[in-house]
Amino acid sequence: MRFTLAIAAVISTFATSAFAEGRETIGFGRIFNNDFFGDQADRLQTGSNTFSIVRGRQDYAGDEAFGDLLEYQLRAQIISLSGHAPAPGDRPYVGALTMGVAMHFDFQGTQLTLGSEMTAIGPQTGLSAFQIGFHDTFNMPEPRFTDDQLGNAFFLGGVAQNDLMLRDVVTGELYRGTQDEELGVSLLFGADIAKVFDSAYLPADMGYTVSETRSRARAGVFWQFAEDAPFFYGATYLSEEFEGQHKGQVV
Repeated sequence: MRFTLAIAAVISTFATSAFAEGRETIGFGRIFNNDFFGDQADRLQTGSNTFSIVRGRQDYAGDEAFGDLLEYQLRAQIISLSGHAPAPGDRPYVGALTMGVAMHFDFQGTQLTLGSEMTAIGPQTGLSAFQIGFHDTFNMPEPRFTDDQLGNAFFLGGVAQNDLMLRDVVTGELYRGTQDEELGVSLLFGADIAKVFDSAYLPADMGYTVSETRSRARAGVFWQFAEDAPFFYGATYLSEEFEGQHKGQVV
């Protein structure tokens, strides 16, 4: 309940600002990610689900000014251990629920994003209980080490064609926040590298050492085969995130 109230306060700050008047919902974005469809395992960045609502003063045109276009995002993310048995140095289980708001705007032909988000972790999110129930319902192996997950905590995070493209935080894949009626196929390729200083999901005071850099490489395909029938599938390689993780993963 405290998390919900805190998020409501954050979003209200953006939504009631002077430049927030006169918007309407112009699109929805959603992307689901699961390690089973990449490595066919259930480990590390094992799964995430993101839903976005896009609100603007008009239909997306790609030249929106600062403050014209807002994205409200809800993201659920589960991170698990890398092995089937406890091992020294393995990462902890994390259930993370994030809500945030971001502005997308044009600056001299470059699309920029600026926003803020709040994340809750721990049993309070209910994600570990959901995963246990889901696995039980479908007779899947019980999730490992949920009793040893990181404890309850809150923290703030940064939110660093013809459709508005949104970016998935876990994989870096792009997903559509608006949808035109154009039929056909588009391919997506991308890569990035990040310098890492610390991680809330790998606390230094628990003995974890994060990798100095993290890199991602991805490919995907958008297929619009009918007016109301869009399809997207992508795969992303994620490099090692901490000392003790011996190889990357594909999600």
